[in-house]
Amino acid sequence: MERRRKQLEESVSQLDTADLQDPSETITLTKTRLKEKLDEDMKRLAAIEKQMLASPDRQISLTDRSMATSDRGSGVVGYNVKTTVDTENHLIVAHEVTNVGSDRLQLARAAKEAKAALHTEKLDAVADRGYFNGEEILACEQASITVTLPKPMTSGAKLEGRFGKRD
Repeated sequence: MERRRKQLEESVSQLDTADLQDPSETITLTKTRLKEKLDEDMKRLAAIEKQMLASPDRQISLTDRSMATSDRGSGVVGYNVKTTVDTENHLIVAHEVTNVGSDRLQLARAAKEAKAALHTEKLDAVADRGYFNGEEILACEQASITVTLPKPMTSGAKLEGRFGKRD
């Protein structure tokens, strides 16, 4: 036991002596590679900073796509969450998270998922006007899903100070 302790002490002493000597070629190469990697990373981050500062809302996401908003050429980093609810039992029967800002092309898929989850042959679906799209409504009808949703308000008359279609 004593012999083993002396061997360990001698090994530690040799390592300490080696540490005090000139760095090895391997350490020098490692330091050089790390410096090069750091320089590359700094250049990449500078490019990202330039891109971020050029964006209208001064934000950028490296993992998520920008979700389009109603203003042309604008966007926000975020998600659009849809839930389909069974109104009789007040339970969520389907859900989806997307980064598509508009609901216009989401109706048929959501309704079909709900129909499948409820194991029913026919389904009555109610949605808000954001889901209004003729092709989506037709796809629902072909899948035995009756859809009730209001038509969107598309008249620009009120913005121009005139009476709108409803008036």
